[in-house]
Amino acid sequence: VADKDLTYTLHCEDGSKLYYKPHLSKLTNEQGQDMYAKNPVGIKKVNKWYVEEPKDHNHMHGVDPIHPFFNPGKKVKEPMRLKIQLGLKCNYSCEYCSQASFVPESTVTGDDDLEEFMAKLDDRLDLQHCSLVEVWGGEPLLYWKKIKKLIPFLKERCPEDVEFSIVTNGSLITQEKIDFFKKYKMAVTMSHDGPGYHLRGPDPLNNSKKFKLIQQLLELNAQGKLGFCFSIVWTKENTKDFDETVNWFKDKFNDENVPVGAEGIVEAYDIDTAMNTKTGKFDYSGLEDLEEKVFKGITEGNQPLLGVFTTVDKINEFYGSLMFKKDSDTLGQKCGMDRDDDIAVDLKGNVLTCQNVGLERKHLSGHMDDLENVRTKSSQHWSWRDECSHCPVLQLCQGSCMFLTGKEFAQTCWNEYAYNLGHLRGAIKLLTGKTVVDIEGKQVRPKL
Repeated sequence: VADKDLTYTLHCEDGSKLYYKPHLSKLTNEQGQDMYAKNPVGIKKVNKWYVEEPKDHNHMHGVDPIHPFFNPGKKVKEPMRLKIQLGLKCNYSCEYCSQASFVPESTVTGDDDLEEFMAKLDDRLDLQHCSLVEVWGGEPLLYWKKIKKLIPFLKERCPEDVEFSIVTNGSLITQEKIDFFKKYKMAVTMSHDGPGYHLRGPDPLNNSKKFKLIQQLLELNAQGKLGFCFSIVWTKENTKDFDETVNWFKDKFNDENVPVGAEGIVEAYDIDTAMNTKTGKFDYSGLEDLEEKVFKGITEGNQPLLGVFTTVDKINEFYGSLMFKKDSDTLGQKCGMDRDDDIAVDLKGNVLTCQNVGLERKHLSGHMDDLENVRTKSSQHWSWRDECSHCPVLQLCQGSCMFLTGKEFAQTCWNEYAYNLGHLRGAIKLLTGKTVVDIEGKQVRPKL
């Protein structure tokens, strides 16, 4: 059980102190005054597809903290978010791929599987309240014939305002696909790491035909005809200079308003990433450097990270937690897959931990034909981890990946800690004008 009154003393550069309670979302000064109430702020988003104001958390309910043994996760028939994994095939080999270690156990499907999936869907799921449908690979555009059948079929069963989304490496973009995305007003995310792209493979933006197609997606996004953005994974290769990385996209398209987000700091989904010094393996000194660079990227010079809309999201959500005193009892996992109305399935009807895994024993939660008995036994909610319950960046990190353990969890935890601590300090600087230089209070950290 978390100590809800856990308090961190934030020592500031000017000699003053602030006090932060992450489980109760309270930030006060030495006189006990609420620092957000004194100076409420919100940062305007850089992409109109995203909400601009801090969120109202009053409507949120307590979460059901899943655990492999004590409380395996369940799923309901009426999902709010449906993730469909088409398969894990990919035409790239990114050095930090979150799916690579799961490919040997991934589902392989054919046209018959798709037809059966569609024929049985109405009996398996009720999509009347589904607000988001995500189609996933591998590289999902390798499954284009399936996507062309699946999206119109699902559109008929979901609310009118449902959003369809897809994440792609962009290498297989064609005019036909853009026309389809536009017709169904899909939200398209292109994974791209700017100057760190060499960790992924050949850059589609170096191909003149692909460049023009992707430029068209940017124009359609600006016109509100579909959603499009770039998404960065922060690695050791593109966090050396945030100005350089963010400006890379602006310079490439000669456009100050290129929508750029970030999936976040690289996570160690397998031991190879955890030990790879080019991608995910930050040592203690490297982590301190990362934290400071994130902080300065938010608060100093051109403030390049405020041009990354997911950084603005994170800061505004932190402000929202302060505004509405968000209790950690309502704090789910970052990915949302601990929720019973977030479900990931493949075309054979298997229910999975999430879209990134294969049918390895612990990640197969059950089958859509028997949803009542689906149980997620691979993962645990952050509240079962001492590290998360005793952490000043809990509200920003949200426990990171819920199925990681061992060295993979340790490296990921440290990466997220440094990344989110930079955001926490940056948000407090923007709010109060104070620079936090030290944090005092009980923290439990894994050993690298």
